[in-house]
Amino acid sequence: MSEANKTFSLESNISPNAILEYHLNNGPFAIIEWDKAFRITRWSQKAEELFGWKSQDVLGLHFNDFNFIPKEEIKHIQHFIDEISIGDLLVKILENQNSTKDGKILHCRWHNSILRDETGRMLSVFSMVEDISELKSVHENLRKSEERYQLALAGSKDGIWEWDIEKDLAYFSPRCQEMVGEEFDSR
Repeated sequence: MSEANKTFSLESNISPNAILEYHLNNGPFAIIEWDKAFRITRWSQKAEELFGWKSQDVLGLHFNDFNFIPKEEIKHIQHFIDEISIGDLLVKILENQNSTKDGKILHCRWHNSILRDETGRMLSVFSMVEDISELKSVHENLRKSEERYQLALAGSKDGIWEWDIEKDLAYFSPRCQEMVGEEFDSR
């Protein structure tokens, strides 16, 4: 059994580090830790599963040393690095695209914790990463559907109204308001 999937008996004396390591490797997020020069110091099993690279292949590498960040994202990432390197932020959430080992592009949300010394200098960044590709796809499909709906509504000669009885909220299209000669607060 691998360390990541290790189980613990109730009788065993479990160290806090072993418990933490277990959770880092078996939680819902890919875990990546970076040193102050943005070289990888931790690459969890979930990171291996999500991105395809084994930890032994990426430990010690800077993100520019392998095809991890698409070229169009580099400027965005550099801005993030500048912001956390100079500032006093302790937490920063970031969304960007990342490449997998096989070249697939993922949309990821990065939850970053920045460790600083007593002078405020950044020492490391602990990142919990989630793949939000499916969520982005759903949002994009919803946006396109809403856009088509608005175009159909604008091109229609019909007045549209909708009433949500449970919430007692109503929507009146601009054409509907025009037809009845009144403006309504469409909440």
